[in-house]
Amino acid sequence: LFIPLGKKPFLKKNLEQDIQRLKLFYSLEGWLDIHTPGPKPRIFLAEVNYNKTKSAVQIRYHIDEGPRYEIQNIRIQGNTIYSEQEIRNWLRLRPGEPYSRSIAAKDVQKIRDKYGEKAYIQAQIDAKEVLYRVGHKLDLLISIKENKKVYVGRISIRGNTKTREDVIRRELTRKEFLPGEEYNTISLSRALSHLRRTGWFGKDPRDPRQGISAQDRETDDPAVKDILLNIDEGSTGNVRFAAGYSSSYGIMGIVEFTQKNFDISDIPKSMSDLVNGTGFAGGGQFFQVRYSPAADRQSFS
Repeated sequence: LFIPLGKKPFLKKNLEQDIQRLKLFYSLEGWLDIHTPGPKPRIFLAEVNYNKTKSAVQIRYHIDEGPRYEIQNIRIQGNTIYSEQEIRNWLRLRPGEPYSRSIAAKDVQKIRDKYGEKAYIQAQIDAKEVLYRVGHKLDLLISIKENKKVYVGRISIRGNTKTREDVIRRELTRKEFLPGEEYNTISLSRALSHLRRTGWFGKDPRDPRQGISAQDRETDDPAVKDILLNIDEGSTGNVRFAAGYSSSYGIMGIVEFTQKNFDISDIPKSMSDLVNGTGFAGGGQFFQVRYSPAADRQSFS
C-alpha cells in the first residue's frame, strides 16, 4: 500500500516518532517486553519504498510483539473506608485476563472518584506492577492512602461579566456543593457539567469541556479547600432579520430576538448590545420573541 505524500514533505526522522507511538501502544495494552533490550529492537523501520514518481511512499515496520502479559493476582491494601470486595467490583481488570495499562489507569481513576464522592479528595491511589518474566504474568498491587476528609471553604467566582453570581451559585446549591459541606467531587463535576450544557459559557458551543472550570485553593486548614470558579462567558443572544413573500400577505418581514441567558432587568445601553447578545443577559432564563409586521403577528416563548 502506497501512501500519497500530499503537500507536506516526507521526512524519515518523523518515522522515529511513529516507532515511539507503536511502542507506547503495545506497552499500554500489555505487551510489556516491547521495551526490553535484545540483540535487535522489538520495533524498527524495515523498509521505505517510493513509487516511480516519488509522489507516494510505502513504509514497512518490523514488529516483534513478544507475549502479552496476563494478570495473575490483584492485591488491594490500605483501604478502610471501602471493603476490598467493593473496590474489586469497580475494577474492569480481572485475574486470568490480558493486562492493559490503559484500563488499569481507568480503574485507578474509578477508585479515586469513589473516594472523592465521600470527600477523600486527597486519597492517594497507586497501582504497581510486579512482573514474572517466566510465564509472562503479573500481580497488580493497588495501594491506597486515604488521608482525611476535605470540606468546602469559600467559593469565589471570577470572569462572569454577564451571568449573575446568584444564577451560578443556584446550580451549586442544587447539587449540594456548598461552603461547610463535604467536598464531593462528583457533585461539583455534575454542577459544572450542567452549567456547561446551558450554552451560556465558552466560545465554542460544540466543546462541552470549555466555558467554566474549578480550581482548588489551599487554606490554613489542610482539611478545608477554597474553590475558584473561572467563567468564560459565551454569546447567548442574537437578533435575526428575514424577509419573504406570501400570497396572502405579500412582501413580509420577520424580526426575531433570542436570549438563552435572559435577564429582564439588564436593559441594553444601545442597539448593538441587543444585536451582539450582551443586552437582557445574565438571569439564566430562556426568552424568544418573533414579530412579523406585514402579517401583524407576534409570538413569545
